[in-house]
Amino acid sequence: MSMSRKDYELIAAALQRTHNLIEQTPADQFIDAERHVAVEVAARFLADSLAEDNARFDRERFIAATKPEAAPVTYKIIRFFQGKQGQVIATGYTLEQAQAHCNDESTHGDGWFDGYDEE
Repeated sequence: MSMSRKDYELIAAALQRTHNLIEQTPADQFIDAERHVAVEVAARFLADSLAEDNARFDRERFIAATKPEAAPVTYKIIRFFQGKQGQVIATGYTLEQAQAHCNDESTHGDGWFDGYDEE
């Protein structure tokens, strides 16, 4: 019995979750790098085997699907006063939320304004 696209997606998702688990588990960076390499090698071996099983199997697409998810970029809101260092007043904003906040009329005034920066 041949494997289906759903089977391939299930395997790729499992490898991706393994990468993500490595990121969440405390260890030193050297050990993390070795773990990631091990998962990538396993993904390539699996891709080779799956390609042998199915001539239409897209090896590169499968390998790309096994890569770890990128961590979302978040932004902090910083209140700046003239002549003083800025102070962080909020964190965890998406780019769109940070831009909307800083464009709001209530987030700037005479001698002060809110800005944002990547966390």
